[in-house]
This record gives sequence, C-alpha cells and structure tokens, in this order.
Amino acid sequence: MSPVHKLSQMGSLTTAKTDYPSMLAGYGDFGALQRIGYGIASGGTTTFSFQNIPQTFQDLMIVTFTRQATSTGNVIYCRLNGTSYNHSTTFLLGNGSAATSTRQTGGTDGFMQIGLTVASNATTGFFGSGIAHILNYRGNTNKTMLSRTAADLNGSGGTRLQVSMGQITSAITSLEVVTDGITPFSDGSTAALYGVKASAA
Repeated sequence: MSPVHKLSQMGSLTTAKTDYPSMLAGYGDFGALQRIGYGIASGGTTTFSFQNIPQTFQDLMIVTFTRQATSTGNVIYCRLNGTSYNHSTTFLLGNGSAATSTRQTGGTDGFMQIGLTVASNATTGFFGSGIAHILNYRGNTNKTMLSRTAADLNGSGGTRLQVSMGQITSAITSLEVVTDGITPFSDGSTAALYGVKASAA
C-alpha cells in the first residue's frame, strides 16, 4: 500500500516530505462515533433524556427515528442542560415541488428545533428520520446545532436542513429530545446520542 504524503499549504509535496502509512496515522480514530445512550419509546414516552454526558468528545450527534402519537404537530426539539436560554433557527425546507427558507428568532425556552418528524395521521409504519450535530459541546461559547431531517408521507412530506444557535455557554452535560413535552412519541420511535471522538494528536 502506497504511503500518504503530507502536502504544503499550496497543495504540493513539502520539501521535507513526511510519509504516513495511512490517512489515520497519528490521529487514532479521530471523527469516529461512539454511542453514549439510546432510547426506544413505549407507552407514552414524551422525552428521550440523556444525562451525565462524558466530557471527552469533540462534538455530539443525535440520531432520531420518530413518529408522534397525535396529529397535532410534526416537529421535534432538543433542550440542553435542562434549562431555558435564548435561541434562533434558520432552515431550508423542501417538499418536492418548492423550497423555502425561514429564520425564527426570539426563542427563550431553550427548546431548539431538530426538525421534522411524522404525525399520527401519516401512513402506518412511516417514521421521520434525522441527524443533529452539536458542535464544540464542551466549550464556553454559544452552542451551534446543525440538523438534517426528513419525513416521508407516502408521496408527500418534506426534508429540512437547518442551523440553530443556543445562547448557553456552559459545557453540555445533559440533553433532551422531545415533541412538545405533552404529545408522546409513537411506540417504536428511537433516539440515540453519539460522541464524535476528538483527535489524539
């Protein structure tokens, strides 16, 4: 197997060429995902709660596969550290025929949108899926969450790409994934929390 060469900032081989045996040399499993927690909705679950999050990762990632037990809404949310804080969201929404971009500001309750899920009036067995990436969760700056979600309604539905910013500067030690806190998730809905491993170099 040919070695991997370190390039200069101009994109050419450096004069003092360094050979690495692989793309991962010196970085261990940097960027790999390690599951922290996992939940399956059953019997009226309204909240997936992840506590005592280890402070050893670079970022956090939430993976959802959800459906709501009523037809009153189709959005799920994330709250950090179980507290209230100001937040805003900008999202791009597509439904197969049109795309719209919207910015929502002025949130004060700490419930940042992850994005779309599926309501109970959707075709039986259909669930919404999503990935939310919380950057620099241990840092002392405002927290940014990037998310991508989709909800298939058997010929309709939508997909959403969004970025949310929460004005919470403490390290994230817990988080919740919820609908509106009252409307339960349908049985079989899942939420998993992963840590993105930091570089060992």
